[in-house]
Amino acid sequence: MFFHSAKLLHFFLRPSNLWFVVLLLGSLSLVIGLPGLGSTLLAIVLVSGLLIAWTPLPYKLLQPLEETHPPFDPRQTTPDTPVRGIILLGGGINTSRGDKPNGPIFTSAGSRVITTLELAQFFPTATILLSGGAPYQRGKNEHSEASLTRDLLTRLGISADRILLEEKSRDTFENARESEKLLTQQEGKWLLVTSAAHMPRALASFGSLGTRLIPCCADYKTQGRSDADRFFGSAAHGWLCCDIAIHEWLGLIAYRLSGRINRLPSFR
Repeated sequence: MFFHSAKLLHFFLRPSNLWFVVLLLGSLSLVIGLPGLGSTLLAIVLVSGLLIAWTPLPYKLLQPLEETHPPFDPRQTTPDTPVRGIILLGGGINTSRGDKPNGPIFTSAGSRVITTLELAQFFPTATILLSGGAPYQRGKNEHSEASLTRDLLTRLGISADRILLEEKSRDTFENARESEKLLTQQEGKWLLVTSAAHMPRALASFGSLGTRLIPCCADYKTQGRSDADRFFGSAAHGWLCCDIAIHEWLGLIAYRLSGRINRLPSFR
């Protein structure tokens, strides 16, 4: 129930979708003879659209999320903290394409897969757990994101013997809980790979395993202080960053209110 309700709310609260809803309501208000309401809504649409498309506002929304955990440097690991494995959370591959001969379609978070490949090469004995089901697929020929990612990694030289699949999860909370079931008997530290903006919610979703996880952020969209005067060359990129930021902030609030996480992360 939570999964379907969250997806429905996310569709309407996603800034790029909500913007068009308000635009439609404003236009309809003018048509039916409510010029005051229509003008107000269209003014909101114009101002918000400009702010999101061509100002650093989306970066400001993303920065607290992306800077919660410092970048991971694999060279700083020591024999005292051996890396047992790598957990990659789903979200980097579009499962609706299926297993096509020319490879999968990456989402805007596709660099999660590249980071995992780099870590797998740096830690050649580490087990790789790929977490991600097929939340929108139906039928006999469905492919989970975990299986599609495994096929890609093996084509890039990673041995299939190193890879574990978790193919039941549909969202971040299920990623965490289903992964923990597979790792209850595993020792040592595990590297958790996901997008930098997604890491606070992802890490907070893990229970007992959380203390053994090392966050390895990927898919950075911000660059620190230089973002204060960095403007978007494309309006679409500004909207993408805003959508990601609002998705994560609302996700944190929803997870806290529903009891999926015990507390909100501390932001730097």
